[in-house]
Amino acid sequence: MSQHLEKLIQAVPGVVYQFRMAPTGEWYFPYLSEGVRDLYEYTPEAVYADASIMVACVVEEDAPSLWHSLQLSVDGLIPWVHEFRITTPGGVLKWVRGQAMPERLDDGAILWSGILVDISERKTAEMRLLRLQKLYAAVIEANRLISRTPSHADLFSGICRIAVELGGMKMAWIGVPNDALRRLDATAMFGSGIGMLGEPEFYARLDVPEGRGQAATAFCEDRVIVNQDFLRNPNTRRWSELAQRHGFGSSASFPIRDARTVIAVLTVYRSDINAFDTESVDLLDRLSSDISHAVTALSAVAERERLEEALRFRQFGLDQADEEIFWVNQHGAICEANDAAGRVLGYSRDELMRLGMSDIDPALTDEEWQKHWQSLTQEKILRFESTQRSRDGRTCPTEVVANYFEYKGVEYSCMLVRSITERKIMEQALAESQGRFNLFMDTLPAAVFIKEADGRVLYANRYMSDVIGAERWMGRSTRELFASELADKMIADDRHALDVGYHVVEERVPTTDGATRTYQTHKFRIERPAQAPILGGIAIDVTEHKAMEEKIRTLAYFDSLTNLPNRRMLLDRLAQALSQARRHRNTLAVMFLDLDYFKNINDLLGHDVGDALLKEVSVRLIRCVRAGDTVSRHGGDEFIILLAEIAAPEDAARVAGKIIAAINAPILIDSHTLNITTSIGIAVYRADGDDDVQGLLKKADAAMYAAKDQGRNGYQFFR
Repeated sequence: MSQHLEKLIQAVPGVVYQFRMAPTGEWYFPYLSEGVRDLYEYTPEAVYADASIMVACVVEEDAPSLWHSLQLSVDGLIPWVHEFRITTPGGVLKWVRGQAMPERLDDGAILWSGILVDISERKTAEMRLLRLQKLYAAVIEANRLISRTPSHADLFSGICRIAVELGGMKMAWIGVPNDALRRLDATAMFGSGIGMLGEPEFYARLDVPEGRGQAATAFCEDRVIVNQDFLRNPNTRRWSELAQRHGFGSSASFPIRDARTVIAVLTVYRSDINAFDTESVDLLDRLSSDISHAVTALSAVAERERLEEALRFRQFGLDQADEEIFWVNQHGAICEANDAAGRVLGYSRDELMRLGMSDIDPALTDEEWQKHWQSLTQEKILRFESTQRSRDGRTCPTEVVANYFEYKGVEYSCMLVRSITERKIMEQALAESQGRFNLFMDTLPAAVFIKEADGRVLYANRYMSDVIGAERWMGRSTRELFASELADKMIADDRHALDVGYHVVEERVPTTDGATRTYQTHKFRIERPAQAPILGGIAIDVTEHKAMEEKIRTLAYFDSLTNLPNRRMLLDRLAQALSQARRHRNTLAVMFLDLDYFKNINDLLGHDVGDALLKEVSVRLIRCVRAGDTVSRHGGDEFIILLAEIAAPEDAARVAGKIIAAINAPILIDSHTLNITTSIGIAVYRADGDDDVQGLLKKADAAMYAAKDQGRNGYQFFR
């Protein structure tokens, strides 16, 4: 059986190992699983020959803490758990989590038995979360600034400072129009690289499209613009030398409005590329929206009331959050808390207001709170683990993110608290399981099994019974353990794995908590001398991974409001259609649609009615085209339709006529009967054409504006 389990170890993601340190200080690896090839890019034999090559992979600044953690494990013979970075021979940077249980041998040496796991994805997610937390803190601080700033100049300067100091930006500036020079002038700026704004080659023209650049385009077109790669984006190529000189990798621009008129634009820069994910852009867009509210509030009392309502709505959102949120003064007294805090701790809001953090966190004594506050005022944001005590005396481990801010001359901390009980339980269970091999197998977060060729179970770890519910498994068959339909599929996959040697499948398996989860199961043949082979398997829960993949695909290729293909998917399909048209000498058409006077509907009836109208228009557009054509939302009230193959331009004209008629039909939304029209521009790619994707889009866009010039509610071909 040990041979079979050894083969299972080799299939475990990560490196199972033993590390021996002699009393003289000499050390080596008595055992390494094959996982070291993937994690460290070394063979076990190479490490056996020279263990220092594996240690040399550790990032230099992480080495002292790594050896210190090992020394603590030696001194106290306590479980070793540590996270550190390595650089592989191929130049790949990875985060590694190591866990091991030490034991003292008869000769005085220390032997650790444990596992090394690649946690790079988790660390990436944590850094992304920290980036979002910084932006969240910036939004909180910006709202504080907004609530008390009496002038545009002070507001704009403060926003730039907050974006850099709390939001993690490298540089931020706000531009306002200079009507005389027809350009944007920087009225406020903060951060590293602001010298770029004064260099002669930097300008943001408002009068000609080719000289606008990102900030001026966002101002003129009243839309958010994100540039994920400043140096390689063709739209910002003329400024790439400036960006490289000042260390900018990506940027984003956000219009600032006074009521409904754009009066300024906020532009922020980061040093790395692809730094603005959807959540970051949403937070920054919300920040620019908040600034716009403040600008409007300075001009009219009514707009101030609207801003206050927005703040009340935000508070309502905080109260609905699952995380506990506390606003605490410098003495540790709770000044405010969201509803989740009361629900978790068992206190009413009024009762919480009479407590201090030491009442709900035993670790934050008066002395510890003073130390915490001193660090918080210096760092502005702190993240740490602690313990929380509820009203009934129960305690649980927590993760706390504290954000420093000042309001009306008083210092506060906004503390976000969440329970990490489950994570701690898992960590403790894993740490305690390192001593013995069988116990290690039982604590793996995956189902591990060995079967005879006839399906009878020879071995299964504890996961099989605790999570999947395969109880009393020894000697039982697959049909006895699982429902018939699932068992039939498993048996077929088992036979295939035995035939070919290795097989990976995805299985939907019901679990003991009543849910059905997705498992990626690795099945492999285990050879036995003079006996029939048997089957080994490892099933890993990939439910959240599959859900995340689907979410990422939807966000990347579909519009969140109408569920139509977005610009990225359209560009992919248009590129494919052009390739097919050139190969087969076909004709295709691109139609650019803009709803006439849509802004009036948004202004008069509100964005909810406008959004409902866009959804209805999307449905009508789909009905007007063939199944093989593409209807996409370009943004705002603009749509692009790809007619992948047409016989003649007249076909596109007929489709345009159908669309105009469909849009003209009255639309009833929330008791409002809306009558709208659309202007359509058509660009045709002919069999002998040489247009590329961008060329066709520009022609369709120009034709659409020609249709508007001709009185709207019609279509025009590009001439």
